[in-house]
Amino acid sequence: MLHEHSLRVLPDSSKTSRAAAQLFLGEAVWCLGDDGRATAHYREALAYFREIGWSAGCALVLRAWGNLALLKGDLALARQHLLESLGLCHTAGLTQCVVTCLDSLAALAATEGQATRAVTLWTAAEAIRRSIVVPPHLRQRDFQARVDAARAQLDRQAQTAAEAAGQAMSLDQAVAAGLDVAPT
Repeated sequence: MLHEHSLRVLPDSSKTSRAAAQLFLGEAVWCLGDDGRATAHYREALAYFREIGWSAGCALVLRAWGNLALLKGDLALARQHLLESLGLCHTAGLTQCVVTCLDSLAALAATEGQATRAVTLWTAAEAIRRSIVVPPHLRQRDFQARVDAARAQLDRQAQTAAEAAGQAMSLDQAVAAGLDVAPT
C-alpha cells in the first residue's frame, strides 16, 4: 500500500506527516477488515498527534478509533474516544467532524438501548449536516441502521418529540447533548 510505503520513506522528524499516514493507513486496513492493524495504526497516529500537540489530528484519530470500537462492541472505549473527539472537534471548529461524532454517539446510544437519545442526536446531526452540506461518513449505513432500530422502539409521540428536540438544536446545543453521557 502507498501509505505503508510513505511510512518507510518519511523522515522520523516529520511527525505530522507520519501521524497522518498512520491515520490513513488505519482507515485503509480497517476497510480491508483488519481491525487489529487498524487499532495499532490509530494508536501510533494518536501518539504522534499528541506529541506535536495537534488537537484536530487527535480528534480525527479518536473518531475513527471510536467508530471501530463501537462496531466491534467495545462500548466503553467507543464512548471514551467519541466523547473526547467530539469535544476536540467542537473546540477546533471542525463542524463536519462534530456531525460525524454525533452520528456515532447516536449509534452508540441506540446500541445501549437509549432510543430517545439516539433519535435526538441523529436528528440534530442530520439538521446540521443539511445546513453545511456534510457528506456521509464511511460507516453511515451501519450507524443509521442502529438508530432506525432505536426509532422503532419509540411510540409515535416519543419519536416525534425526540426528532423535534434534535431539529431545534443549535450546533452548540447538539454538542452539549452529545457530551451529556447518560448512565449505562
